[in-house]
Amino acid sequence: MLRFLAVILAALSILPASAIDRRKVAEAYSALDASLAKRREYMAERQGYIDSLKSVFDADTSRHDLMMAIGDAYTGFDNDSALMYFSRGASLPEPQNMPFRWRLASLLPLSAFFDIATATFDSIDSSAVPDSLLSSYYNCGRQMHSYIAAFFKNHPEVSGSHSAAALDLQKRMLEVLPEGSPEYRFNEAEFHFLSGHTEMAKVLLSEVLSDSDMPAKLLARAAHHMSSLARDAGDEEA
Repeated sequence: MLRFLAVILAALSILPASAIDRRKVAEAYSALDASLAKRREYMAERQGYIDSLKSVFDADTSRHDLMMAIGDAYTGFDNDSALMYFSRGASLPEPQNMPFRWRLASLLPLSAFFDIATATFDSIDSSAVPDSLLSSYYNCGRQMHSYIAAFFKNHPEVSGSHSAAALDLQKRMLEVLPEGSPEYRFNEAEFHFLSGHTEMAKVLLSEVLSDSDMPAKLLARAAHHMSSLARDAGDEEA
C-alpha cells in the first residue's frame, strides 16, 4: 500500500496541473501520511497472516495450495522465504510442481540466479499447462524476463533480447486473459507502453488510473508508466 501511494504521488507530481484533480492529490498525500503512521501495523498484519497459513500447513504438509499461498504471501515481503516455498513446491512430482516452477523462475532473477531462472522456466512444457493457468504461466515468464532485462540495462544486446521475450509473453497473456478484466486492461496498456505506442498507452493508462476497482498493484505499475511518459514528454519540450 505504501509503495503504491508513493508511486501514485510521484506520477502526479510531474503531470501538468490541467491533468490532475488537486483534491485527489491532497487526498493521496493524506492517505500516504496515514499509511506511513500504520506501517508497523501493516507489517504485523502480513506476518500474522503468514503465520496463520504456516500453522495450518505445518499440520498438513500435503496441502500444496497452502504452500503456494505462503509463497504468494511472502512475495514482495520476504522474497527469500518465498523462494524457499516455491522451491519446495518445485520438487513435487509433475504436474503438481509446474505452477511452483514458474513462480520460482519469476523470482530467481532478484537473487541474480539468471541462468537457473531461465532454465527452470524453459524446462516447462507449455503445452501441458492447463488453460486456466496459462495467464499465470505467461505472466511469470514476462516478469522473469523483465527483471533480467532491467538488471542488464547497460548491456543492450542482453537487455534487448529479454525485453523482447517479455513483450512476446505479455502478448500471449493478452490472448488468454478475459477481455475487459482489470488484468487484461492493464496489460493491454502496458503492452502499448513497452511497444512504444505512446499515444495509445497514454489513453489506456489514464483509463486504468481512473478505475477505482483496479487492484492497487496494477494501479502502482500504471502510475509508474504514466510518470515515465510525462517525464519523457517534458524532456522533449526542454
